[in-house]
Amino acid sequence: MTLARPTALGAWIFAGGFTVGVSRVFDVVAHLEETKYGVATVRRNFPNLPVYVGKDSWPVEALRDGPRIDFLYGNPPCAAWSPAGSKIVGTRDWRTDARVDCTREHFRLLETLRPRAWAWESVQQAFTVGRELVDELTRRAIDLGYSVSYVLHNAKHLGVPQSRPRFFFVATDCAFDARIDDWTVESVASALRRVNDP
Repeated sequence: MTLARPTALGAWIFAGGFTVGVSRVFDVVAHLEETKYGVATVRRNFPNLPVYVGKDSWPVEALRDGPRIDFLYGNPPCAAWSPAGSKIVGTRDWRTDARVDCTREHFRLLETLRPRAWAWESVQQAFTVGRELVDELTRRAIDLGYSVSYVLHNAKHLGVPQSRPRFFFVATDCAFDARIDDWTVESVASALRRVNDP
């Protein structure tokens, strides 16, 4: 007997990089996107993956009433917390930045769908500068019965050939152990040697 793979649902995945990794372990059932940004790329790389563009088209009720989603993941816009992003919009206070509503909506999906695990990926400043929001979402997740873990890392330690500090907020209804044993750093030159000349 072959066991079915666990299921995952992505929200605010854009071009689909997060799904590349998630799909190695999970059957990704769909992407929920607010705009078409990155959708053409996802459809080229995952031609059979349903992508719902515009919140009015999201099948949230069907997802809630169907089989339980094991993993809900997303990387809503993070520029509200980054120095460059705040300069573009002309505000220095993330609390007045409309892009933060995407993160709040991503959390509302957790409240509605109640997956076994939920992950929000962002820049590390979301954890430091936006700590007020992190603390609020932590309290709400705990009230729902989830355990919460924060993972701060640099993607260069996971094989990305650039320094890319990231923050993951992970809420789970089961034990979570994020030990990473291999901290190999790859250089840009090494990564480019693997790229075929088009």
